[in-house]
Amino acid sequence: MVHCFQAMSAFPVTPLVRVPSNEPGIIGKALDAGAWGVICPLVNTAEEAKALANACLYPPVGRRSNGPNRASSYGGDKLYQDIANDEVLVLPMIETAEAVSNLEAILDVPGVSGVYVGPSDLGFAMGLRPIFDREEPMILDIYATVTKEASRRGKFAGIHTINPLYANRMIDMGFNFVTVGSDASLMMKAAKEALAALHLRD
Repeated sequence: MVHCFQAMSAFPVTPLVRVPSNEPGIIGKALDAGAWGVICPLVNTAEEAKALANACLYPPVGRRSNGPNRASSYGGDKLYQDIANDEVLVLPMIETAEAVSNLEAILDVPGVSGVYVGPSDLGFAMGLRPIFDREEPMILDIYATVTKEASRRGKFAGIHTINPLYANRMIDMGFNFVTVGSDASLMMKAAKEALAALHLRD
């Protein structure tokens, strides 16, 4: 993760980390290492969203412990602890039916910056195939609700996609940021295209 941060520092981007779970120790390590935002899976209730915010933010807003060993070097002329609560993005993932039903309560938690939709797990949780760029009307209605409720509160709505054209649809729907793949998926796509272009002989 730190190596990724080092590579990213050459570009004007915000380093976000999807942590493995809503656990204060690992969240704190990611932030102290230089993440400026945390995406957390399986946040299903307002209580779980509050726990996430507590782990990401310093007192008096949250309960994050002090020790930004690497992150503090980016504070510039301001003390890192003075700006972190205003700058760190706290993004619970919406990827279950329970989270959808609690969407407004999750967005209303103080310190939560917005939400990030995990389409594969969301569909899987609703008895659908675990794919990313979904077309089911029921899921698209959920997406519309997510963007509407986030926008109404002045908060972010993000979503994972794997196709740029679909990503553009999601932006048009109102999502503020999208993921358009991963290193693995992009390499696999390029490999498949290369193989498809070959004229192999028996």
